[in-house]
Amino acid sequence: MPQYKRPRAEQIAVGIGVCAAVCGTAYCLHKYIFTPPSLLMAEETAKMDIEHQAIDVPDIPGAKRSAFCEELLDSYDGITTAYEAYLRGAEISGDKQCLGTNLNGSYSWITYNEVLQKAADLGSGILELGYQPCPETFVGIYASNKAEWVLTDVACLTYSMVSVPLYDSLGADACTYIINHAEISVVVCDGNKLPVLLEKADQCPKLKHIIKIGDVSEEDEQNAGKFGITIKSFKDMEVKLSPPPAF
Repeated sequence: MPQYKRPRAEQIAVGIGVCAAVCGTAYCLHKYIFTPPSLLMAEETAKMDIEHQAIDVPDIPGAKRSAFCEELLDSYDGITTAYEAYLRGAEISGDKQCLGTNLNGSYSWITYNEVLQKAADLGSGILELGYQPCPETFVGIYASNKAEWVLTDVACLTYSMVSVPLYDSLGADACTYIINHAEISVVVCDGNKLPVLLEKADQCPKLKHIIKIGDVSEEDEQNAGKFGITIKSFKDMEVKLSPPPAF
């Protein structure tokens, strides 16, 4: 007869531990896969005061952190802003593909380095319109998801300006409200959204500049000029004029 060794106590303990770990993992996966997100959020918010979801950061006036986290965490040393995160991306993946545009089924790519350069050039062009590189400068983005959307956002980060998305899914009146409420005077706009923007231009007295994604026609200039608005193409705005500020 074959001889079988009796398992040692430590082997039994390890087996029980592995079994417990597997069961625990299975339970957690089951919970997060089959539990509705709204219920998971309810469980998390139940642990905190819903009226105080943000907590002041000590020694930094005006800065707050989420009450969900006990402390602020930095993933990488030296990265404290979104702009610095882009710089790190360029440092690691400089000449690798970053933003792609679908052209008739095939993609045209620009690299991480090109994104930062184009964003800096665009931001410089916006400053040449008379704007200041500060958080009080709001730049509207009235476009669908595309490379120009990201470039505009990174341009704002580069020069400490604030990008403000305009979504017409809520209707043209909602865009008008956002432009007026945020006192936006420059908007980066998709070509197919330009007529909608100009249709409401008489209700947006602060709007002075439109940057059109696409070519600008003489008709575009005439229609915008009726409201005292200058219009330039996105491509023409990508001019290298002044270097981005040092941080």
